Amino acid sequence: MTQPILLCTVGGSHQPILTAIRELQPVFVLFFASGRDQATGQPGSMVTITGKGHPVEVRRGAEVVDHLPNIPTQAGLREEQFQAVEVPTDDLDQAVAAMTSAITAIAERFPQARLIADYTGGTKTMTAALVMAAIDNDRVELQLITGNRADLIKVRDGSQAGLAVSSEEIRLRRAMRAYLNAWDRFDHAEAAALLEVYRPRLVKDAGEVAVPLFQALKYLNAVQDSPQRTPARLWDLWLNAQRRAVQCRYDDAVARAYRLLEWTAQWLLEGQGVLTGDLKPEQIPASLSITANPDGKLQAGLRNAWELAAHHLGGEVAVFVEAERSHMLDQLTKRNYSILAHGDRPIARADWEAFGGWMAGALIPLFSQQAARAGLKKLAPQLPQAPLWR
Repeated sequence: MTQPILLCTVGGSHQPILTAIRELQPVFVLFFASGRDQATGQPGSMVTITGKGHPVEVRRGAEVVDHLPNIPTQAGLREEQFQAVEVPTDDLDQAVAAMTSAITAIAERFPQARLIADYTGGTKTMTAALVMAAIDNDRVELQLITGNRADLIKVRDGSQAGLAVSSEEIRLRRAMRAYLNAWDRFDHAEAAALLEVYRPRLVKDAGEVAVPLFQALKYLNAVQDSPQRTPARLWDLWLNAQRRAVQCRYDDAVARAYRLLEWTAQWLLEGQGVLTGDLKPEQIPASLSITANPDGKLQAGLRNAWELAAHHLGGEVAVFVEAERSHMLDQLTKRNYSILAHGDRPIARADWEAFGGWMAGALIPLFSQQAARAGLKKLAPQLPQAPLWR
């Protein structure tokens, strides 16, 4: 069985540390203790580790009723079985740095040992620092010494026992943050690579939610000529716009929705062999006036793209364009005056609600129908806002 190394913060009470040492029987103990206070000159908790004679005070309330040898002596630790590292009492950054350095060194010294961090003692800052340093090292387990309390101040001596503290979910949540960031910036290949590591755990714990996400990434990263690839990306753009709106980033949300509206028309036309960036004269109906740009190319912007889509596809697309032409113009006017388009005013919440509401009620039903015809029969769910694991 792998022998443990105990990492512990040292405060005013020696009993929790002795309890941890007695229960774990560590081969080595790394103590984190405070030094002498620079302002008052009072000794810190380091004296209870390295002090000579009987430096440990036993208190009953405010009264000192006894003095005991230092903690290593009481625990029967030989000099080579422990190390004391001084950390600042209330400087979180420095405390984390000191602990991280010491934990890294001890992990290298004992490559096969279990590292168990007990954060029972010490100041609140020392406690927080040890938890943070431990979470950043995958080898470190967390525990807390607890027991029966007579009041809100102190656990009864003799009732203490070690309690394992799960940090796996915290580590997993932090590690998976990168995949959401990658997905949010449309780097679907990186998102898939990062998320693949956690596939077994996610499918096991949250299959109903996780499996559709993996399926979505499959379509998003499909080969260029896959019929599901573009509609999957269009739908992903819509979900992205909604996430920006939840963050109150309404200009970003509208910019994404505008691109979705334009790209949907382009996608539908590409299926008919019509490229809005390089139109052929015979593809333009007499009802549309499209002139060549300085490069001699015939190109269609958003509104003309939809008119072309109505002409070439007919059916539901033509019905949509006829019914929504004026509503589309109203929403595009709001976008055109925004900072991210041609104006100087930010998009307000009401503007997004109008634009997004129109998209949800008018465009998305048409898009869903066309996506299903292209083979994307089940649209991906919104990215999770809470952990998927238990």
